[in-house]
Amino acid sequence: MHDPVDITTKLAQLLDAADHSAAVQLLAPQCVYDFRGSEMIGRDAIMASYDAAHQDAVKTFDEVGYDSAVRADPDDDSIATIRYGDILTKNGVTHRHECEQRITVDRASGLVAHIKHIDLPGERDRLNVFLESVGLPARPKLSDQQ
Repeated sequence: MHDPVDITTKLAQLLDAADHSAAVQLLAPQCVYDFRGSEMIGRDAIMASYDAAHQDAVKTFDEVGYDSAVRADPDDDSIATIRYGDILTKNGVTHRHECEQRITVDRASGLVAHIKHIDLPGERDRLNVFLESVGLPARPKLSDQQ
């Protein structure tokens, strides 16, 4: 049996390194990604979305770094949570934006079967304050359902 914390830690490390070609190998072919009310199915589509977000960040900011941490779920031994830290610098100002993703690992295969994105309270507002302070447009507000 595969340890979900180990698999999730490997995934987080590969995503922090923007090594999407290696990270995709940790996802099940039919992995499901729940993101702000939308569902994406398939590891290639999911990893393409991670890559697109990274490429957008690299184009938008002067410097981009990632620093994530993983913790086990206290109630379900097939789940671990990644707390992502995106370190964004523009015009000499640095901001750390955080969110989480609950990762469900199929213990038999050792592959990620499900990813659920979680926006943390207040993070979007703090990000928008930063963006506006460095002359970038704010991101749209998230609905209460997400």
